[in-house]
Amino acid sequence: MSDTQKLTLSPAKQALLEKRLRGGGASVARSQTPRRPGSGPAPLSIAQESLWYFNQLMPGNVAYNESATVRKGGTLDVSALRDAFNEVVRRHEILRSTFSVVDGAPMQVLRSAPRYELPVLDLSGLPRPEAEAQAVFRAAEEARRPYDLERGPLIRPLLVRVAEDDHRLYLPHHHLVLDGVSLTQVVVPELVALYDAFIAGRPSPLADPQVQYADYAVWERSATLAESLTRSLAFWKERLRDLPELRLPYDHPRPPIQHFRGGVVPIQIPDDVADLLDLLTRKANATFFQVVAAAFAVFLERYAGQGDVVFGTVTDQRDRPELEAMVGYCLNPVVVRSDLSGDPTFMELVGRVRAGLLDALDHKVPFQRLVSELRPTRDASANPIFQAMIVLEPTVDGVDSAWSLHPREEEVGKAIGKAQFDLYIELDRQPEGSLSGRMEYDSDLFEHETARRMVGHWQTLLRGIAEEPNRPISMLPLLTEAERQFLLVELNENAPDGLGEEAVGNKVTACLHEAFAAQAERSPGAVALSCGEVSLTYQELDERADRLAHFLRTQGVGRETLVALWLDRSADLVVSVLAVLKSGAAYVPIDP
Repeated sequence: MSDTQKLTLSPAKQALLEKRLRGGGASVARSQTPRRPGSGPAPLSIAQESLWYFNQLMPGNVAYNESATVRKGGTLDVSALRDAFNEVVRRHEILRSTFSVVDGAPMQVLRSAPRYELPVLDLSGLPRPEAEAQAVFRAAEEARRPYDLERGPLIRPLLVRVAEDDHRLYLPHHHLVLDGVSLTQVVVPELVALYDAFIAGRPSPLADPQVQYADYAVWERSATLAESLTRSLAFWKERLRDLPELRLPYDHPRPPIQHFRGGVVPIQIPDDVADLLDLLTRKANATFFQVVAAAFAVFLERYAGQGDVVFGTVTDQRDRPELEAMVGYCLNPVVVRSDLSGDPTFMELVGRVRAGLLDALDHKVPFQRLVSELRPTRDASANPIFQAMIVLEPTVDGVDSAWSLHPREEEVGKAIGKAQFDLYIELDRQPEGSLSGRMEYDSDLFEHETARRMVGHWQTLLRGIAEEPNRPISMLPLLTEAERQFLLVELNENAPDGLGEEAVGNKVTACLHEAFAAQAERSPGAVALSCGEVSLTYQELDERADRLAHFLRTQGVGRETLVALWLDRSADLVVSVLAVLKSGAAYVPIDP
């Protein structure tokens, strides 16, 4: 596919790409996925196998514990909801499957359908804030409990009455049996349709699924042997050659082993920004996801200082019509490598990112297979190939407005406290157009305040992109208004007067070493530095820095020169910093 073709997609192809990246199958007809014979144990899908092995290596870890919240406004017929939920579980074998080793290999084992009673936890007698807090606490408590993959169950529903007109069905589950597309496109629509039928005294209006997840897993195992996979692997080996490591400014060193501990910060994009991004999407002949993916590339480039950034997203593997009503774990991570060199405008960058995403979809490879073929240096402290991810959650369409789905409720996510990546941004686009989401961060690497500040920068960046998409990416804003006010106004307003000849009123324009020299003239005998047994006055420190600066200049150090400082925290380090600045150069601190 040529670049020209990529940049002039028809509306139909754009819609298909958007659906694939947000989750949802293709509408094109293909040969049907074969049904497996019988109902005995079936192999795991390739994606499932990775999660299963993770559980064997780190039993009890909650990294793949998920929870979704189905809210029902107005009155609720608990009996009808109970029957509807049990019918959904009966319809989809994966929701009643467990995982055991059979003949030396992990297998899906189908269990008989359990009967969920869905007892109501009634909190409606409490004040509303307390009821909300109690509901979240109980849901998170359930979601934090490890799952026994061999014994099950792997979905543990909890029905809570927060108020007479507010019921919540929390759905803690293991990712092995359910993904976001399953929830939004199948489980919730089926639950609502069955509930409506049962309260009206009608039978189920739904035909049985054509394909069960075990059928898909059997088919996928055979399909991966196709010749097209060999061609796709060759493409990825070339695309990911000399892959750079994403170097973000972490608050803490990366631990030797990833613990998957995390925190959550909410993201709320104003409606006017979301509307402008929609307009930008149409002007760029792009999808909404392509635009936010390009924005994420800029965000990472600004933080990492790299013109070549790598991050991940996910695509849904339900690319056959008969798979669209199938429940299970069908997400495949996709590597996005973005070239930001040459300081393109944001609109130009959207074209680059779009081309890369289309190439990725043209060369689908299971991520686990890609990792095994590329053989990157394995590191127990980080995810292989990429450490940051962005996802656009699919929406629930065609469901009564009394029902709503919250795939990852923020407060429950905070209480679970997990992270699979260094940074993970999830955006949720509602049918009416509002845009919100969350940032998950690895709390071993980032402090919560840092993550909160990063979310502010992300929101500022999206507004800057929406308002001026033709600006070079280096000129797009990142600082929040509060940060700009503090850095450009408040710091200068609070600065002391008269720091050298460059001071103008209360606005400091002197360099650091000039300001220090001015202070040394005013208070030469005052103590400027204490470090252990060493104590230096302003005059002593200034004289030492002058002598070292003179020596550096005799060695050719001056303007446009970088001087590395390899020193522990000490008086010598402070002397060296001042000396380098006095010589006219810039210093580069290196942590021994």
